[in-house]
Amino acid sequence: MFCQPVWDWFTAQAWAAGQLSRPQIAVEWSPPRFEAVDPLKDAMADLLAMRSGTMTLAQAIARQGHNPDAVLAEIGRLLAFAGR
Repeated sequence: MFCQPVWDWFTAQAWAAGQLSRPQIAVEWSPPRFEAVDPLKDAMADLLAMRSGTMTLAQAIARQGHNPDAVLAEIGRLLAFAGR
């Protein structure tokens, strides 16, 4: 609610100043990761949520503060390498 309007203003000003090629640049916002008090219980809760269909793998990865697209791409590369 706060970040997107600020980002939109910033990119519009940078475009007006000739620093960007277009006035709007797409961005994704995600909250920072917070340290778990009991990582095992958190992992088990995420696993249970994924198995019950109330959370996706991408959501579980994002909860850890990582980019799901980057993590899944890395896993794909590792699996392709292992399959050689």
